[in-house]
Amino acid sequence: MNGYAIGVGYSSVKLVSHDLLYVKTLILEDMVFVSMDLTSLTDNNIQHFKKIIQEIMDTSHVFISATHNFSSPHIHEKDIEVRDYLYSKFDEALRNSIQMAIQTRSICTIEYGVGQCFINVNRNVETKEGYWIGQNNAGYSNRDVRVLLIKKENQCIANIINYDLQCSVLDKVNVISSDIAGYVSQRFLNENVISFFVPGAAADQMPRYSKQEYSEIKRLGKLLYASIPKSGISISGQIIYKTKLVELPKQVMKYATKDLKPHKTFDFEITNEKLYVPIEYIGFDQLNILLTKPELNSEYGVEIQHCFNEHTMIFTLINGGCKYLPQKSDYEKVTYMSMNTTIAQGADRIFLDAVMELKKEVRDESRKES
Repeated sequence: MNGYAIGVGYSSVKLVSHDLLYVKTLILEDMVFVSMDLTSLTDNNIQHFKKIIQEIMDTSHVFISATHNFSSPHIHEKDIEVRDYLYSKFDEALRNSIQMAIQTRSICTIEYGVGQCFINVNRNVETKEGYWIGQNNAGYSNRDVRVLLIKKENQCIANIINYDLQCSVLDKVNVISSDIAGYVSQRFLNENVISFFVPGAAADQMPRYSKQEYSEIKRLGKLLYASIPKSGISISGQIIYKTKLVELPKQVMKYATKDLKPHKTFDFEITNEKLYVPIEYIGFDQLNILLTKPELNSEYGVEIQHCFNEHTMIFTLINGGCKYLPQKSDYEKVTYMSMNTTIAQGADRIFLDAVMELKKEVRDESRKES
């Protein structure tokens, strides 16, 4: 199979903002991918938006992603009036983008390419008080920019950019913006290419900026845009979908995010409760895509990638989010991620074992079909 029924659509969100926010939709056969310029998505948000999608089209596979930049809105329950206002704006954009995707559906080809970009930097910095957030040039950062290229009659009509970067230059700046991901998206939109940004394993990553100004978004955005490959290996074969629910240990989250500070030592208190996290898999003959909710470290993402092969994309913050899934070293160092999560130590090994089990299931199914 060399072609797939694909439709893509987009719509701007009618909010007063420094630059445009978008909702984008990609339909791949019977699957629907939606990207929203939002900071994050709660389980309630996901249920709300899934209901709208399933009212418009019959699909059992829906994947909703937030671009996760902190200068975009939150839709939360604290202020019902604000929540409903934001829902009305994003609902309208979602409906419009889905309708456009339905109307543009046609047989397209898919290519997979990898570029290199150096605008991400590790954010675990050791201070006198303990580890905290800052730019650690000596820390690990995966520079690969993994890209799906959607082409119709050899012309690129859409791409999905998957990079280990939390796109927030304008964190704590009083402006609504789609930040780096939005800048790159707009550059492509000017070329009639609908561009989706999906965070990779970016829990311990941040932009390599020198000041929190829009000029830095343009500077870094230009570098990311330039790294996007124009072509790649051809993707073919029947689409395989698998899912696995992973049971992870939970810990007490002792401080609200705003009250966190560096600690040299920390009493991590594991509870008797469990957290159930889905890992979803979409596979082609030449490509693996893993989709999950928690934020993962960049180096850990490479470890997961190696469970399959180099042609593996990792989409995080899919259909919600559950803070961080730290590595053992995070708890030993007492990093920001280890304190700011309900996921307890040991979860990284359990999650990795589940990925290996998923790989075996995929391999066994492929053997049956061949």
